[in-house]
Amino acid sequence: MNKINWFLLLLMAFFVLSCGQKNYSGKKSTPIITNGVLDLSHWDFKLDGPIALRGQWKFNWMADKPEYAQPYYDDSAWDTIKVPGTWKQKTGSSQGYGWYRLKVKLPTRSKAKTNPASALATKPDRMSIMIPYIHTAATIFIDGRKVNQSGRPGLYQADTKPQFLPMMVNFDLNRHINWVKYSDVILPAASTREQHLPSQIVIAIKVANFHHDKGGLTITPKLGFSSQLTLLCLQKDILGLMVLGILLMMALYHFLLYFGRRQEKGYLWFGLSCITILTRYFFSSCYPERLWPDFDSIGYYNLRMKIEYIIMPLNTIVFLLFLRCLFKEVMHKRILQVLFVSGGLFCIFIVFAPIITITEQLSLIQLQALVCSCYAAYIFIQAVRHQQEAAWYILIGGFVYLLVIVNDILYFQQVIETFVMLPYGLAVFIFSQSAVLSMRFANTFHRAEGLNIQLGDANQ
Repeated sequence: MNKINWFLLLLMAFFVLSCGQKNYSGKKSTPIITNGVLDLSHWDFKLDGPIALRGQWKFNWMADKPEYAQPYYDDSAWDTIKVPGTWKQKTGSSQGYGWYRLKVKLPTRSKAKTNPASALATKPDRMSIMIPYIHTAATIFIDGRKVNQSGRPGLYQADTKPQFLPMMVNFDLNRHINWVKYSDVILPAASTREQHLPSQIVIAIKVANFHHDKGGLTITPKLGFSSQLTLLCLQKDILGLMVLGILLMMALYHFLLYFGRRQEKGYLWFGLSCITILTRYFFSSCYPERLWPDFDSIGYYNLRMKIEYIIMPLNTIVFLLFLRCLFKEVMHKRILQVLFVSGGLFCIFIVFAPIITITEQLSLIQLQALVCSCYAAYIFIQAVRHQQEAAWYILIGGFVYLLVIVNDILYFQQVIETFVMLPYGLAVFIFSQSAVLSMRFANTFHRAEGLNIQLGDANQ
């Protein structure tokens, strides 16, 4: 392996490892929710950044009362549930409804003035809670007031409308305090009212799920300044749009190469692979829901979920066809047939099965994709051993992409708590594949030039 290949490997590894979230200068330990309470008395949002609402939330299963949303409600008799996580581990069933509650302790204004290190010392009134999505319908309350909703949570499947919608809940502490609890207190004038603000906020979320195997808060919400969370969303959107743009340009470029040289099927399969990955990323990042949030029918939900899930086995088929064009000599026909048939059967299953059944078998679909990825890694290694053309580049990109796939599968299965690395792995992988095809195209052109020169010399 020459110095250039080592340099590319180190560059790609540095790119992936450095693509985490923004780091803040605070070094204190992150508070964890315990028994439905998160103590942020000494948390400085400006220095420490937004905080993940991770830990033991209060949880009440298959019960629904309006007072559950109120801050004065006594939830001491409720059970606790781990967030992030699916409630199936707690209840034994994925279908049903329940309430989540969390008390967040904040310093009062008077404390903030005397304690510069406290959470509210530099805090504007505008705060936000960022929730990527909730399976599959939810209503969010802050101190008893409804602040946002995804779909329509009901008590039965017929009156529940699922929606895959990210939510940014913005609220003003001065305006979202429920003063009913403090009705026996004579409030002072508005100029000094801030000194009597309660020292906590209560977050209550009603969740219903009858359409997915994973119900509840499966992704960790975040609490912080609106400006901080908006910046995080903006950074994620910029990265996402950049990945979508790269995939689209690569797909169109290789389609044009294929139409100009149709005997090179690798260009076609690589372009189709880019299109399938683009489609999955477009739906899994909730771009349709964010562009058209009112388009929340059950029919659309089923369609978008089927499209997202069918891309996984479909892309494995297309990608293996692409590899066969590059490294046919080192691929085993029987293994390819087994992977093609299994991928095709999963595609048929996803087309005709209901979403709840598909999500119950999602681990098998992910396992098939992981097996295909491992076989692809084996092909890359064999191609390097046989000194196939530009095999080192595809080995490096494929290795990085395999690690990303494993990370994301374990992340969505709640096995590890990292973050989604798909955009970074895709960028590395796409560029490595493009480098391989470009080098093969350039080498073919150079060979043609050499043959023309030889032919010209022979004619003379």
